[in-house]
Amino acid sequence: MSDINFTPTATGAGLVAFLDYAIQKGYLKTATGQAMKTAVKEVLSATQGADDWETADLTSLDEDDVLRRFETLRAMKFSAGSLSTYKGRYSRAAAMFGEFRSSPANWQPSVRQRSRSRGNGASTTSAAGSPKPDGSAPSGPAPAPNPAPVPQPGRGTAIITYPFPLRPGVLASLELPPDLTRREAQRLLAFIDSLAVEDEVAEAARLPPDETGD
Repeated sequence: MSDINFTPTATGAGLVAFLDYAIQKGYLKTATGQAMKTAVKEVLSATQGADDWETADLTSLDEDDVLRRFETLRAMKFSAGSLSTYKGRYSRAAAMFGEFRSSPANWQPSVRQRSRSRGNGASTTSAAGSPKPDGSAPSGPAPAPNPAPVPQPGRGTAIITYPFPLRPGVLASLELPPDLTRREAQRLLAFIDSLAVEDEVAEAARLPPDETGD
């Protein structure tokens, strides 16, 4: 249970203080919390002003509007992938903050970090087919070669089914047009990211009930 005596204001500074609190209490890993803090400062300073973001009233802000303006204002500073990452981290931080403020005594984080890190901060997981840090070949299965596009009835365009070895014993597939644009790919990545559960949660769900603990 969280500390009901910790009552940050619904401002930019209050959101940052909340993330510091979540790190200190062990609700967030330091790297995850710091990344969220950076995103909060970037988004709010861009849209509310470098001198006013800390006092901005979050309850009066339209998050969709804020994120749209952030993307426009920082389009020349960040890549599309970085913009998407900042927006996602800001949204998760704001959602956690809202949940905490609505019920401080019973709050538990519903959004947890997605990657596990070694002691040196390096991620223990990598994308399939990516080289290892030492430059050696990846140990995981290589992605299947692209199949030829197959017209789909009623869709008006050819669709390619891409098989992807997600994990041992699980073969996922994506049905995509051969002319998929970068913007469409970014939207798809954001959608897939919204479906993901944390590694710890997924592993616990696959264990028998008596092995997950209380």
